[in-house]
Amino acid sequence: MTNIHYLPFINNSEAITWRQNLEQAFMRDHKNDYDRLNAARADSTDIVMLNNTKKELQCKWFVKLNEEIYKKLDAKLAGIPNDETVIAAMPEFFWRNINDNQKHTDPHEIINYGKSFSYEVKQIWPDSKPEDEYSFQKLTTRYPNLILFAGTVWWKKDDLIRNSIPIFANGQYIGQWPKTNLSSIDGLGGPIIDYPDFNKIDKSAIHWQPQNVNDADKLPSPEITFNGLRIGLDICLDFIVDGSCSRDLLPTKPDIHLLIAGGMPISNENEAYINAEKLFLRCDAIEYHINASYQNISQNEALKTVSAPVNEELFARVDLII
Repeated sequence: MTNIHYLPFINNSEAITWRQNLEQAFMRDHKNDYDRLNAARADSTDIVMLNNTKKELQCKWFVKLNEEIYKKLDAKLAGIPNDETVIAAMPEFFWRNINDNQKHTDPHEIINYGKSFSYEVKQIWPDSKPEDEYSFQKLTTRYPNLILFAGTVWWKKDDLIRNSIPIFANGQYIGQWPKTNLSSIDGLGGPIIDYPDFNKIDKSAIHWQPQNVNDADKLPSPEITFNGLRIGLDICLDFIVDGSCSRDLLPTKPDIHLLIAGGMPISNENEAYINAEKLFLRCDAIEYHINASYQNISQNEALKTVSAPVNEELFARVDLII
């Protein structure tokens, strides 16, 4: 029997308000930077200056948001025995730029609110070190029993938008697994499309460079082994398109199936796509779809809803034995 502690980020109204307050405080503290950005926007002739100013501000905001999440997780992890496995998960689209010019107005609808990061911003993660203050490498060094699926980051390079999830464990940045079935919510401005690199889960095109995960001769797969447990991963639409990405790519059922989503409730229609021997975990960005749920398959339990935390803890806690 194995003790598992599931810490999902609950993106409910309280969490949305927390983020809005954090964004507004950041913009007040960096008023001079935003004045420069607005001046660069007004002078559309200097595109290089505009892009550099955007990236500089994005990096500062990214670092601040990372710091706050580190503190929340650090507080939540206190008191959990080091020999018991902790799986922390954050929802899809969590890492996105501040909506500083109110281009979109409804923070409850991510598709109409979020803004992607530049490629350079997301590179802050792999370049961080365990000794860096508030780095997730440091967090997973201090808590070696923790694996962190840090929500997805919306990023853009060469006018192409990507949506991928960074993973941290054992003081390392493991890598980023990309969402393979993209739609309008991913910033593409249209319905589900045949994305040339990722259509039909083209394994050779998935840019996945995990450390100490799969054997060198295996093709990429959304699987991580941590503390002796195989964890399979799906991001939102990947859960239902073609019968789930993880089921298509994994040779056998993993011990744990983790679904990170931005609007993927479990229903009678898609419950059959759950692909795990022992435990199913879900973390969703949309409150009206229920932010988090789990099913302890090893105990023959039905799907259950995760209760929301209190006092701006943001991360809930579910204690399980599988």
